[in-house]
Order: sequence, then structure tokens, then C-alpha cells
Amino acid sequence: MNSLKEFLIKHKLLTIIIAAVIMSIPYWQSVNYPFQYDDIPTIFESTGTSKITDVFKVRLSERPIRKISLIIDRQLFKDNVIFYRIENIIMFIMCLILTGMFIYLITDSFLFVIFSMTVFAFHPVHASTLLIVTHRKEMFLYIFSLLTFISHIKKKYVIAIIFFILAIMSKETAIMLPIILLMYDLIFRKKLNKKYYIVFGIIYLMGIIVLLFNSKTGFYLPNITNMNEFLKSNRLFKELQYYHIILIQPYLFIMYIYKLIFPINLSVDYYVPISGGYYALKIIMGLLSLLYVYLMYRFRKNKFILFSMVLFFLSYLPLSNLIPVLNLLSDRYLFFPSVSLLILLYAILRKLRNNKWIWIIPIIYLVLLMIYIPVFKTEKSLWQYTVKKNPGSVVGNNNLGLEYFEQGDVKQAYFYYREALKYNDEYVNAIINIGTLYAHNNDLIAAKKYFNQAIELEDYNIKALYNLGLVLIRENNFFEARKVMEKIIGISPTSRLAHNNLGAIYFREGSTSELSAKINVTIFNFPMAAVFFNEAILSYFEADSIFRTGIAVSGESQLMLKNQNMIWEKIGKGK
Repeated sequence: MNSLKEFLIKHKLLTIIIAAVIMSIPYWQSVNYPFQYDDIPTIFESTGTSKITDVFKVRLSERPIRKISLIIDRQLFKDNVIFYRIENIIMFIMCLILTGMFIYLITDSFLFVIFSMTVFAFHPVHASTLLIVTHRKEMFLYIFSLLTFISHIKKKYVIAIIFFILAIMSKETAIMLPIILLMYDLIFRKKLNKKYYIVFGIIYLMGIIVLLFNSKTGFYLPNITNMNEFLKSNRLFKELQYYHIILIQPYLFIMYIYKLIFPINLSVDYYVPISGGYYALKIIMGLLSLLYVYLMYRFRKNKFILFSMVLFFLSYLPLSNLIPVLNLLSDRYLFFPSVSLLILLYAILRKLRNNKWIWIIPIIYLVLLMIYIPVFKTEKSLWQYTVKKNPGSVVGNNNLGLEYFEQGDVKQAYFYYREALKYNDEYVNAIINIGTLYAHNNDLIAAKKYFNQAIELEDYNIKALYNLGLVLIRENNFFEARKVMEKIIGISPTSRLAHNNLGAIYFREGSTSELSAKINVTIFNFPMAAVFFNEAILSYFEADSIFRTGIAVSGESQLMLKNQNMIWEKIGKGK
């Protein structure tokens, strides 16, 4: 036994790798789980992931590392979710390995390395990052941030800058990383490499200028003098002012700390009451935030406690919505900040004489994790759990309604759509879904009302426009349907569905004209028959042109190819 222990300690990196693989075991039960939450819209409905050449069109604001990985995965794995999930688990193993290496550099305690890896691996707050495929951007951010940190600690500064750039390309919240490195040097090294920080600072400032003020990157900064208008335009805070975001900061900050230490009642979507009521709660949260500042001052001479608190605070700032991103609270945002918990635990362990009881923490986390993972087994179970824990979850209610609708339970679907609108009456997805429900029941007038309402809120919403176009087709209102499909193509030139339906509209117009021609021939009205027949040929040629364009810009589509063959038969017969 002692010889095995000596071998493992001697071969530290091998031990860390083996431990990381073993600690990933709880997540392997999820490899057959379906795509969740944003997965299908982001991977399969996005216009920029369908072809490998889309790699060269990715903008910096689209989290390039994550998007490129999804483009490649889509080419390799199509819609086989198992491979996407295996890739996420492998990435998590890499996160665990880097956690072990980073903690060892910070603490020089190999026993604590294993403990910290266990805490990180089993922490339930990380579950949604692994189990929702598209949330892998948090893991990319974590991997490149720790590689930056490790390179920095080893004084490989050029490599550190390269990894920092990759971290920024993973997620823009890495913008705080240089400040975190600076605080590390001030706390642990007590001195700075001035040349390094001058170079880093120049790259840092140039990067900010390029990212924020070059329209080609896709980044933007809200007009600081008119922040309230920005909030209204995004509708989450339509009746609120920017100062409400300031007032809610203590609540959000303490909630993140609470979720990090006590990961219970987790959810993929939270309802955060911003205005009105809860005054006592907000006062308490404000006092706790002041206590946090006091503790940083109180433990300023304990470098591990101080750095853990500074690291968490600096990691929180990009999540705070001081520059609004309109997602107030999310478990996945804690993936990188959770390193601060590991450093804090090390500081606590150093003060304890009998610290064996501390192993109960990862055991409790593992139990909670094993309870939480099966929640993601199906879309329905995920959203039922979300609504149960957070009845005010707009996304949860809407998506649960979708699940009931797909199962044919229209009454329950309508109930949850209305619940979503109760908490946000301008939530476009729920409005569209109610319109779809009415269309399903053949109430086309009500369906158009809701689709038009959604378009008034978001005139660029392709889903609302597309559904409206389908209703107009069902009404044989081809002229209006054509305009809607043309608008969609104007917004998204590579939309396969819009091209197919626009071509189909012209095809049906041709068929209608052809039928009219036959009727006129039957009643011996030859001049009128010629007019209708000519219109039919023109419509068929127009449909053929649209299908050709659609195939060219969006890739081959079996449906468009089939429709095109039907047109060629018609044109050939017409000739």
C-alpha cells in the first residue's frame, strides 16, 4: 500500500490524469441524454453552422472557439448526440487535470490536489455546463484561463498571452483575467514584471478597442448615457431603470456565493425579482456584501483567503450586468469562479488540526450531483424540475408547454405558455407558441394575431415570420405569403426553409394557373386560357430559380431537389 502511495506521489501528473478520469464517471450516465435547452437552436437552426466553410465566417462576438467546435462536430457527428456528450465529458476531464496542476502550483500540497479535484468534479453547480452541449463555452473559458494562469506562474509570459487570447475567444468574460493575474502577483509574489505587464497592457487595451469599436467583430457597448432605452429594447427590464440593476447587485453577488457553497435547488433558469417587495431580503444581502468587503480587509495578511475572495469578486464583475447581458443569474457562470472555493478550502484546512472531516464536503456534493443529473434525462423532466424549483421561470414554463404540445396535450401546453407570459408578457417565444397552438387547431385568424404580435415586438424574428407565412399559405394568400418568405430570405439569405417555401408558393401559383387554363380550355375560352397557361410557366420558372438559389446558398436539400424535379417535369410538359 505504501509503495503504491509513493508511486502515485512520485508520478504526480499520471496520478492527476487517472484521478480525473475516475472522477468523471458520474457523468457517463448522461451520454444517451437528448440535446437540451439551447442545443438544437444553436447547433442545428443556426445559419452559421451548417457547412464547414462557416468556420471562416465566425465573428468574435460569437465565442469563436465554441462555435468552431460545434461546426466541426455537426460535420462529423450530424445529430448523434452521444458524440457531442462524450466530447463534453473529455473536456471536463481536461478541466479536472488543469485544476489539479493549478492547485499544486498554488499550494504545493499533493494531497489537497486530490481533494480539490474531487470537490470540483462532484460540485453540482457544474452539471448544467456538461449536460447542455452548447454550454461548453464555459469549459473552453476555464481551460484557456487556467492554461494562462499556469503559464503565468511558471513565468512563460508569451505563452500566457497566447492562452489569454484563446480564453477571450472562448468567452469575453476572460477580460478580467489580466487583473486577476496582477492581483496574484501582488498577493503572492509582492513584485511585478513591469515589461510583461506593459506588453500585456498594450495588447489588452488594443483588444478592447478592436472588440468593442469595430463593427465587424459583432460586439457592442450600450450607450452609457441612454442605458434605460437599451434595457427597454431588450424587454427583460421594460418597466425598469438602469439603477435597478445597481440595486440588485448585492442580491446577485450573495446568491452566487450561496450557490457555490450550498448547491441546492439548482436550476437552468432562475426567476429573479428585480423591483418591488423583498426589501428586507435586499437589505440583508447588502449587509452581507459589506461583510464580504470587511472579511477581505480582515484577512488581508492571509494570502490564500485574500486571493480567493479577490478572485471570486473579479470573476463576478463580468456577470453582474453592470454592462447588461440580460441574464441575471446562471449556475454555469460559476464554472471558473469555483476555483476560488478550492483556494479558500485550502486556507481553512491549514488552520485545522483535525481536518479529516472535510472529506464529507465532496461526498455531500456527489450525492447531490447524482440526484441532479437524472433531471436532464429528458426535456420534459428538465423543465418540470425547473418550474417546480422556480415557478416564475419564463423559459421553463414556455419550454414545458412545448413538451406538452409535442405530446398532444394542448390544454397543458396553453396553460404553461400563459404562465410564461404572466411573468413576461412580451416573451416572444411564448407568443409564437400560442399562435402555433391556434394554427394547430385551425383557428388561423387567432394564429395570425399572435404571429403578428410577435413580429411587432421583433420584426426580425424568423420563426414568427415563417409561421405567419405558413398560415398565409394555408389561406391560399400566396401574394402575402410570398412577401413574408422574401423578408425572411432578406434577413437570413441561407434559410433553407424560406427558399423551399417560397419556391413552393410559386409552384402552387403555377399549378393554380395551369388548372385555370384547363378550365378555360374546357369552356372554349382560348385567349384567357393562354394567359393562365403563360402565368403557370412563368411561376414554374420562378420556382425553379428560387430552388436553385436555395440549394446554392444553403447546401443540398433533398426536399428542394425533389421539388425541383417536379418543376422540371412540369416545364417539360409545358414545352
